[in-house]
Amino acid sequence: MVQRNKLIGINSSKIIDFSVNYGPFRFPRKFLKDIKINGETIANYPKPNSEETTSLLAKYLGIEKENTLISNGSSELFFLIPKIFKFKKTVLLEPTFWEYGEALRRNNLKVDSFILESKDNFKFDRDKFIRAIQNADCAYICNPNNPTSTLIERDILISLISQFKDKIFVVDETYLLFLKNYNKLTLNDLSTKVNNLIVISSLSKIFSIGGIRLGFCVSSRKNISLIKKNMNPYSVNVFAQKLLPNLIKAKGYLSETKNFVAKEKLRVYENLTKINGIKTFEPKANFIIFKIINQRVAPDELFNYLNKALIKVREGNIFPALSDRFVRFSIKTRRENDLLLKKLKIFFQKKRYDK
Repeated sequence: MVQRNKLIGINSSKIIDFSVNYGPFRFPRKFLKDIKINGETIANYPKPNSEETTSLLAKYLGIEKENTLISNGSSELFFLIPKIFKFKKTVLLEPTFWEYGEALRRNNLKVDSFILESKDNFKFDRDKFIRAIQNADCAYICNPNNPTSTLIERDILISLISQFKDKIFVVDETYLLFLKNYNKLTLNDLSTKVNNLIVISSLSKIFSIGGIRLGFCVSSRKNISLIKKNMNPYSVNVFAQKLLPNLIKAKGYLSETKNFVAKEKLRVYENLTKINGIKTFEPKANFIIFKIINQRVAPDELFNYLNKALIKVREGNIFPALSDRFVRFSIKTRRENDLLLKKLKIFFQKKRYDK
């Protein structure tokens, strides 16, 4: 379902866009200045398979180059993997990012939805999942999950991957990059040692570079070799190849982003829990989801109210298994977050006393 957009025609610079899960800060200009792009650069093809760039990323991640692959965004991998591994039936945790389901269905796969229930705070039930995956050959898992902002514990995932060696687990860790203890939570290291785990991450969100299209995959040498053979050799453009070394250098930017998000998401969450009329779910990622529980409030009323304030949020009904009574928004700067909190408090305070 397409999100209703009442902000068409308005200067985008005036809109505060909470609907996309980018980090709160734009990538620093100083890291863009020394990227030398000229007519000769763009006249030539990018380097096949991004070998040099892959080596840099692998070293940064602390893994071998043969276990690493750079892609034209994470989307390329989501759509390519079902074709390569020829899955027949997949378990898909929902609600979740729409691209997984689209990629699987385009390959005519049978998709069994494993629903994360809002009444259970979207908690992952290991025993139910075990029953669901018995007759499937693959599972797609977003961790932390978009849009629920929930996290499956690393030990649980490792136990499932170990138990079901005949099933391939495709785990998207894009939003794990926002967490301060990423290195302790990621499955990158495990994925180099087993053949039934493929870890995918996008750099678009943490660095706010969606227009560049840059993602990466970590898996066994066997899997990486197979994926490479099926990829366009010029998949990653010259801009992305030249930018990645500077992303790796931006340690201060990464640290600032992670520290800010860690504190700010809890501050915003605590303020939201004080608003009557909504139920807010505790966030693990850099975004928060809440449900409108005041039945006197029609979702359109809230969205129209926020649109008039030039605030854009993500409506829940674009995600399978969610209704438009759910709202997701990303953590932005403190000033922007305070404005959203203020508008929500005013709106629901008024609705509390409406007859």
